[in-house]
Amino acid sequence: MVKTNYKIGDKIIGFLDFNEAQVPCVEFKVTLHSEEIISEECRKKSTQHLSSVHSHVELKEHCLFLKKSDFSLQVPVNITPTFVSDIVSLRWKLHFEFALSKIGIQKIQRSNDSAISVSWRPPNSLPVEIISWDLPIVLHPFDPFVASDLMHSSNQESNILKLN
Repeated sequence: MVKTNYKIGDKIIGFLDFNEAQVPCVEFKVTLHSEEIISEECRKKSTQHLSSVHSHVELKEHCLFLKKSDFSLQVPVNITPTFVSDIVSLRWKLHFEFALSKIGIQKIQRSNDSAISVSWRPPNSLPVEIISWDLPIVLHPFDPFVASDLMHSSNQESNILKLN
């Protein structure tokens, strides 16, 4: 990750390097999560959950045999930025899930003979183990003038699509 501070409406761009991976990664998923945390003194009941997590944007990519991969998530413009108060706080994180193969997977062995066609067929089933990781990020408010431009351009695009 290049940075962990973003404005609402920004694109979150990241890169994954699998070059030195000891276990093959079959696919990964990145989700933008918000976490609302209620202070203890403001909870209705002592058994009430301390926090609740909500998913907003999700991206899933297959990456078997890739040495590098990247991802891009658009932060929605209709969400609340990070904040902390005496009653509640709102935090943001990128939740990563990696599906790792439990068995070795053979790559295609190419023939030196160009007349021979080689194809690879994946196994019917592949046992995987899911490993997850959270990266805290901070979402800052955006400039209302930029938001106005985004909404205006979005409306123009939808008008163009309606005319076609």
